[in-house]
Amino acid sequence: MENVYSEKDLKKGRKTLSGAAVIAAGGLVSKIFGAVYRIILIALLGAEGLGAYQTVFPAYCLFLDISSSGVPAATSKLVSERPERGKEILNKSLYVFASLGAAFSVIMAVFSKGMAWFQGNRYGYIMYVVISPAIALVAILSCFKGYFQGNGNMYPTGITQITEQIIKIAFGYYMIRAVYDLKAKVTMAVFAVTVSEIAAVSAIFIIYGIHSLKEKKNDLSVSFLYDNDGQRIAADKINGKKIFAAALPITLASLAFPLADVLESAIFLRGFGDTGNAL
Repeated sequence: MENVYSEKDLKKGRKTLSGAAVIAAGGLVSKIFGAVYRIILIALLGAEGLGAYQTVFPAYCLFLDISSSGVPAATSKLVSERPERGKEILNKSLYVFASLGAAFSVIMAVFSKGMAWFQGNRYGYIMYVVISPAIALVAILSCFKGYFQGNGNMYPTGITQITEQIIKIAFGYYMIRAVYDLKAKVTMAVFAVTVSEIAAVSAIFIIYGIHSLKEKKNDLSVSFLYDNDGQRIAADKINGKKIFAAALPITLASLAFPLADVLESAIFLRGFGDTGNAL
């Protein structure tokens, strides 16, 4: 029986499986480190401190999902369809989503007192301030992840996931122990999230720089620019609107849980009547 699968198809299949394995392994290791960090937080912050630490994340995750949840999939899809224009798509993605992430970072910082008051934890506003830069950083990181995934390279995603967790554990542990007031300890634990994203973005910049140097040595074939008859293909316009439209369905689908968590956290804190008991 004639083999209907070409060597190219088999290589592509192996690459896809390898990429899936890398993503799965990175996610697993990241979850393990995340569990370790939670154990450290319980030991260093206690029940009330851990409760205070968790209050910031419903609003943070809501803004994070709006600005970056659909970005990797949308960017990856467009890059895989137009590999010769990958950097153009990356630049447009950064323009749209880094701007959106930066806007939500500013909103969270500016309205930090209002959000803390809405939750019934008005003295926790500083946590919103110190974690707000992470929203823009994650948006930037998501664009680069999508770019590499569209090129079939899953290693940067795995590397940055693990980098985030290692830096968060190391920084969080030492900074929590360096201060004595419970509020300061919780603030340091939250700030560790921002520091971990700074480390992850730095790592992805280094990876992208190395990738760009290699790409210069191996220029893409001009076959991408011509059809089979040798006629030049008119390039369609890649704009931010197209990238945003591709990310929008995923973004909308991801908002249900963060919205519910924001409302739930406010109801829970206010419902107890005493912030300490609620935390």
